[in-house]
Amino acid sequence: MKHFQRIGLMIVGVMAIAAFVGTSAASATTPGKFTATGGKVKLTSSVVTQPVISMTGNQFKCNKNEFAGETTGAEASEQVVTPSFGECTFFGFAVTVETGTCVLKLTATTDKANGHAEAHLEKCGASGGITIKIENAFTKCIVHIKEQTFKGVHYVNNASPEDIKAQFTVSGIHFETTTSTGLCPLTVGTHTNGTLTGEITFQATGGLQYDEL
Repeated sequence: MKHFQRIGLMIVGVMAIAAFVGTSAASATTPGKFTATGGKVKLTSSVVTQPVISMTGNQFKCNKNEFAGETTGAEASEQVVTPSFGECTFFGFAVTVETGTCVLKLTATTDKANGHAEAHLEKCGASGGITIKIENAFTKCIVHIKEQTFKGVHYVNNASPEDIKAQFTVSGIHFETTTSTGLCPLTVGTHTNGTLTGEITFQATGGLQYDEL
């Protein structure tokens, strides 16, 4: 009789461990939500710390960084903004930037291992991404930042005004160099060693907040 009792206790223990592991795995990545007090309203941005994309150690940065759109509702697991860049340089040279139809989708999760959230560069159409061009007497350099998911995004709620500061510490960014002549420091081909750092504040009429569920 005691033998069967011990077996029963062992089964109960195994089931408890399995339930705990299953719960932990399920909660590792769970949806969060954005709350826009004004409902479906204008979504704008401002720079806190200048975003910098480093590609093989060479910095791409812009003095004008804008992300605009419309909130998807009073509560949503994602927000979509259209990027716009101006006054940009790459390894010291002035560049032109073509964003085409690209959008940046901000996704709310609580994946703490990857910075709590994700951002997705998508819907770029035929270009397949954002294009950076340098064409002058010294160099010709054409680079495409491809559609992809950026992990390493963290949101901080500001109380007054009610808005969100998005902190980017992204690594492993994919980009493709299709033209490289003269002083261009990149080799032709696909690379996966890009990084992104910076802080952007997102605001919405009536307030915008981020909740980890």
